[in-house]
Amino acid sequence: MEDINRFVGGRIHFFRKLRGYTLQALAEAIGKSKATVSKYEKSEIAIDIEVLFDIARALGVSVSQLTDYPAPAAPRRRSLAGQSAFSLAETLFLYTYDGRMNQITEGVLRILPTETADQVAFYMDVTPGAEDYHDCRAYYQGWAEYHTSLISFVMKNQFNEAEQVLLYLYNPIDRETETPAMLCGLARQNLQPMAMRCIVSLNRLKMDDALKERLLMTRQELQSIRRLNFFTVENTLGEIPR
Repeated sequence: MEDINRFVGGRIHFFRKLRGYTLQALAEAIGKSKATVSKYEKSEIAIDIEVLFDIARALGVSVSQLTDYPAPAAPRRRSLAGQSAFSLAETLFLYTYDGRMNQITEGVLRILPTETADQVAFYMDVTPGAEDYHDCRAYYQGWAEYHTSLISFVMKNQFNEAEQVLLYLYNPIDRETETPAMLCGLARQNLQPMAMRCIVSLNRLKMDDALKERLLMTRQELQSIRRLNFFTVENTLGEIPR
């Protein structure tokens, strides 16, 4: 029970910070003191069900988003996935290059087992160097599907139901630690549909010019867009002439 209380408190803290609310603002919204809300987040006191609904309403989320505690011993669906490191991973790091801001962004995928499938928590645009993945720009939840050559994730923005992201990554059959992928969703500023190439890694990568070069679309990919009128990501991470 203590672990569950800590989990719920952490969820409240996460969604409060993502909303940009102070402890005082949330306290006023639910008719509690600032000190009480702080104790909720630190799991120092239990939260009764009525207060939990009040908190969810104030944060603009559902109660299930605050209480989706993962079952620790649930089986995982990997019948088609083989035994690749990516199909067995519980944490993946995702890198993209945003040309509008001229910067690399890092995201974190946490894969959580359930009785029927693998649930995914996606922390998009994590603050560089932050050890707490909750320090991010946007948060998504969804599901993973595993296949022999591909892994796909379908996830929904937890604060904007109109926005979903689809991530396809190649599932290496060897011992590679990185793999190319495509991320589809809505552009941040104007909410236009978009797709971009990315790299998914088993480990955190150094966000430098070398990584930026690998994230840029290749010459072959640009030529393919002109020829086929749609965007594809090549199944390679090697040195490709641009």
